[in-house]
Amino acid sequence: MMGMRNVYKQVNNLISIENDLDSSELIEGFYFRILLLFLHKDVKLITLNPQKYSLGYEMAGHRKIKKNDTDVLLNEISNCDIELLRNINQSEEFKRGLLLLVMSDTFLEEDIIGEFLKFQRGENNKMTGFKNLMLFCNYDSSCIYLLNSNRLIDDLKPLEAD
Repeated sequence: MMGMRNVYKQVNNLISIENDLDSSELIEGFYFRILLLFLHKDVKLITLNPQKYSLGYEMAGHRKIKKNDTDVLLNEISNCDIELLRNINQSEEFKRGLLLLVMSDTFLEEDIIGEFLKFQRGENNKMTGFKNLMLFCNYDSSCIYLLNSNRLIDDLKPLEAD
C-alpha cells in the first residue's frame, strides 16, 4: 500500500487537509477516522440542497429551511453513533461537500448556515463568529475541513495510519 501524501494547512480557526491518496478506500478510511471526533457527541447534521434520498430524511425530527435561496435540511442528533458516522462517510452528499457535521448541543443559528454557504461558494475566505466544531468536504472530497478544532495538525497526522 502506498503512503499518504496529505497536505495540511491551518489559517486561523480552519484546518484543511488536502488528500493525494492512492484510492477512494484510503480516503474513506482516513475521513472516517476524522469523523470519529463526533462519536457519542451531540451533533447537527446539515444537508444542502437535499434530495429525496438524503440521509437526513431517514432520521426522525428533520426540518427543512431555505437560506440564501438554498434548501437546507437540519437534523439534531443526540449521542451520535458509529453507524451514523459510517453512513455519513459513505454518503455522496458528504463527499460532495453538501453534508456538514456541527458539534453542538444548542440550536444552530440560521445565520451560521448562511455564512457557511458564502464560504462554500468562495464569497468569504474564512468563517468567523462561530465557535463549534464543524466538519465538511469540498465539492469533490479532495479536501476535508475542520473548523474550530482544538486538535493541532500534528494530532491529526497519526489518523492517516490504518
